[in-house]
Amino acid sequence: MTPTALRQQIGDAFSRAAPEYHRHATLQHTAARHLVEMMPALHAGRILDIGCGTGAVLNHLAEQHQDISLYGLDLAAGMLNQARRTWSDDSPVRWVQGNAEMLPLAEQGMDYVTSCLALQWCDLSLALAEIERVLKPGGTAFICTLLRGSFHEFNQACHALGHQSPINSFMSLADVERTIAMTQLVSAGVQLRTLSEHSHVFTDALRHLRGIGANTRLQGTCHPLPARRLQAVWQEASGGQRYTISYRVGFLQLTRPSKNRTTP
Repeated sequence: MTPTALRQQIGDAFSRAAPEYHRHATLQHTAARHLVEMMPALHAGRILDIGCGTGAVLNHLAEQHQDISLYGLDLAAGMLNQARRTWSDDSPVRWVQGNAEMLPLAEQGMDYVTSCLALQWCDLSLALAEIERVLKPGGTAFICTLLRGSFHEFNQACHALGHQSPINSFMSLADVERTIAMTQLVSAGVQLRTLSEHSHVFTDALRHLRGIGANTRLQGTCHPLPARRLQAVWQEASGGQRYTISYRVGFLQLTRPSKNRTTP
């Protein structure tokens, strides 16, 4: 599949998920809150939220910062349409449809960039290069992204059944750190969090995975899973009479230096 076709597939999948996304995205809202809490007091300027979805991060920022110009970018037209319905007509956000790997924005136009649980769907090296490009010198990006180990219980259940999980394999922390090191961005380190939620109803847990677009694959195809057997082994992997969905999340703070670093 070509990169263009892949981006279209991802955008279409999240557009389909958009009408119910806000209801299912409880862990995304928790991650957004943690992301905003790690940010210092922001001064007047422009902030771009990449993969804004229905606007969880932007909502927190709008409540806390009245003098910040907000830009919400998403690949999925359906997500942006849902965001516009959620926000009032006099919303302070400028909505932009675009690709994180090729931002339709000018160089050095943003004071801050945020991205919450979106960049795992991208080529991280391309996305970071674009973030570096649009940040002003001295500007900072605050990012959280899924890491390897996310959806552990569900993936373990699939493997126990001899099936490939329909959920993507995400980058390891070491791979993310190596990718950052290839840029000019200066990292303040990575904070790791595991965010989990539990459902006591099998169909609700599956509906949650579909509702957040977790079954959107970046590569390969999967065969249908045997539902009854999956139900039993997912419960076993979750440690009891419930179905656990867990995210392993890396929280990053990356600053574009005022002057480029020299390469040894």
